[in-house]
Amino acid sequence: MAKMEDESLLSFLQAEEADAGDFVWGKLADERETAMREYMRMPYGDEEEGRSSFVTSEVLDTIEWVRPARLKIFVGGDQAVTFEPTGPEDVAGAEQASDACNYVFFKQNNGFLIAYTAITDALMLKNCAVMWRWKEQEIVETVRLKGVTDMQVAMKLQELQDSKPEVVEASDPVVSVDQMGEPVSYYEYVKIKTTKKQGKVCIEAFPPDELLVSRSWTAPLLDDCPYVCRMMRTTLSELREMGYDVDADDLNTSDRINTSSDRTLRESDANEWIDHRDSVATEDESRREGWLRFEFVLVDYDGDGISERRMIVRLNDKILKNEECSHVPIATASPILRSHRWDGHSLAELVSDLQRLGSVVTRGMLDSLYLANNPRKRVLTDTTGAPLANIDDLLDSRVGGLIRMTQVDAVTDEVTPWVGQQAFPMLEYVDRVRMNRSGVNYMSSGLDANAINKTAAGARITDGRMQERTELIARVFAETLFKPIFAGTLKLLTEYCMETLSFRLKGQFVQYDPQEWRDGYDMSINVG
Repeated sequence: MAKMEDESLLSFLQAEEADAGDFVWGKLADERETAMREYMRMPYGDEEEGRSSFVTSEVLDTIEWVRPARLKIFVGGDQAVTFEPTGPEDVAGAEQASDACNYVFFKQNNGFLIAYTAITDALMLKNCAVMWRWKEQEIVETVRLKGVTDMQVAMKLQELQDSKPEVVEASDPVVSVDQMGEPVSYYEYVKIKTTKKQGKVCIEAFPPDELLVSRSWTAPLLDDCPYVCRMMRTTLSELREMGYDVDADDLNTSDRINTSSDRTLRESDANEWIDHRDSVATEDESRREGWLRFEFVLVDYDGDGISERRMIVRLNDKILKNEECSHVPIATASPILRSHRWDGHSLAELVSDLQRLGSVVTRGMLDSLYLANNPRKRVLTDTTGAPLANIDDLLDSRVGGLIRMTQVDAVTDEVTPWVGQQAFPMLEYVDRVRMNRSGVNYMSSGLDANAINKTAAGARITDGRMQERTELIARVFAETLFKPIFAGTLKLLTEYCMETLSFRLKGQFVQYDPQEWRDGYDMSINVG
């Protein structure tokens, strides 16, 4: 078979993107938008003027109660994951790999924020998305010297030779006389710029609407998925810093931009800033934006009849990079898995209908309370229909206000009894259903006023069942999110890190060489 042409590859990628995007930016985006609106307790759209528009907080409460315990499991200590040796000769390497990967996750990257963002996205939006990649960047620093001679400048340049030193600014030489009476030339100040390339594993939790997965894929693990893509919004300047030869014209304005409803809602609070940014970007070409795609596909590109995993970096219809890769460096996870589906269920879905029901019941209670406290008025009229009381006075509800009447009994109250007490059992029912679905039990959290009256055995049984539900969520996160992240981090370190890692561990500085490790250690995940 012949090698695949770039035109054929481009058509293949665009077709895969369109198929995955129709699902992610269609049905899935609508469900995510609903969850986000309910989490933020936004109006449902059926509110009536003059009546209660209160929205209860079942979605927000459930997520906020579940999230702290899940975070504590993974980021509450120094190690989220440990590697286990596969043989006696791997003991030292496995320990070093565990220390180094946790150092990369917690120190070189902000492990807490990564875990917080990913777990929040999964609990609310059905899925989260985390990507890890080897990132090289130039670190530019400035060294300033004062009162130095040519010899001292040369010695400093020799000392900094690994950082490509360059004298960028210096004062005019000044000649003085030393203690021996000899003339000495020196500079009042010298500025030296150093440029050093440094690589590290960059771990990012990105919005799940920027993750495209083949619609037919049937598992949350993406290692063998035929098409996985991350859409990343980048500027022309960032693309050039990555080393890609692109022009402003390559940022095609007709590119299919992700305009899913949940993304629009997420950025709604920043619309003013976005509009300002876009106006500036039109003046500064380097800040023009486009969508960069990191695509990981199974395709027979070399024509040998066997599909291989390739990483393709694409800007609309321009392929910037095309190479074989060892794995898919992206993980996605859901708190509740769906059999034979890569997209699972969120906790927001479980209690969405309960929030709607609770809002309706609570609104009815409040409307009844409003009418009981501020009843409608009956006003007598004469034979011509003219009221026997001043209407403006009736519309003025100030405390101690006057009502002018031409007849003693012209105004009477339309008494409306408050029936809110009849709704309390319904609200309690909603709470019980929510606890059964989500596993969040207020009794175990000390919020149940009658918890002290519960029997010890009953409390243990209830608490145990709740823990089973929430611990299952933790196990799912461990297997589908944290395990791939740390396995991928180890793989990148063994493939790209050519320098010795030096960091402080247990009060002492240690140095590890990733090239001495294997990338096939077994892993055990600490889950409480």
